[in-house]
Amino acid sequence: MKSTKLRILSIFPGLLLCLTATFSQENPNGYRVKIPEFTKSPKIDGILENPFWENGAVLYSFTQYEPQEGIPPSEKTTVYIGYNTLPQNEMIISIRPSFEYRRIYDFNKALTDEDYQLSLFVNGWRQSHFWTTVSQELERYEGINFHKKSVRVNFSSEPFSWLNGSISYSFGDSIYYDEDPPYLGNKNTIGARLTLKPLTNLRLFYDFKKDRFFSEKGGDKVYEVNIISQRINYQLIRALSLRLITDYNDYYKELYTSFLFSYEYRPGTVFNIGVDDNQERNDFGIWQREDRCYFIKF
Repeated sequence: MKSTKLRILSIFPGLLLCLTATFSQENPNGYRVKIPEFTKSPKIDGILENPFWENGAVLYSFTQYEPQEGIPPSEKTTVYIGYNTLPQNEMIISIRPSFEYRRIYDFNKALTDEDYQLSLFVNGWRQSHFWTTVSQELERYEGINFHKKSVRVNFSSEPFSWLNGSISYSFGDSIYYDEDPPYLGNKNTIGARLTLKPLTNLRLFYDFKKDRFFSEKGGDKVYEVNIISQRINYQLIRALSLRLITDYNDYYKELYTSFLFSYEYRPGTVFNIGVDDNQERNDFGIWQREDRCYFIKF
């Protein structure tokens, strides 16, 4: 009979309590236990009849350690073991960190781009996702090496089957390409998207994006652009669908509208007919059509 001291230590919330005990098991090669991973954190309530514990490893045949080592215990002891690296709640499903490194060379073997990215992705309740990235980049443009640092944060969620939304924010160094020579400034961007599915055959998409560029961090504002977009998809029948897109850019004071009618004759064969319309608002606040295009594609 081989006796071994067992010590179990809780490392993560919801793992197990810390205990020290001795168990014996007929095993000439030593006692080994394969500890399974739980898909969610256990609820420590003293109720072992919960089917959750059926997935855990079971330890038994313990012997007493004190006051007299090796004798049968005064109370029967059974231990259920498993591990889970997440907090003890149902809000977080998975956590995935990642690191990426990228280098790009031109045909003359000169380094044109180099990028380091450190990211964290958290998947949670009701298709909720949190994602953040910190990056450091080298971009070569017009013979100039620009070293950029930036941070991006994004959160999206689908609390209901008919509702989905996301919001993002980024800030850091950015190149102003329209100047001669180009220079490195500071840019921040706010974005939001809302998706509605009031009917099984109707989807509504609404997007908002605000870009602000500064000559340097804390410097003068060079430009600000606000873009509002709307997209409507309506499936008349399986083979027929309608799509309407509307974009407004307040920097150029332009309104773009696109209407598309699609007929799918067979998988891979689609007939499209539509119209694109561009309008621009003049200094008097009057909208004037810049161009209109009718098209047929198949």
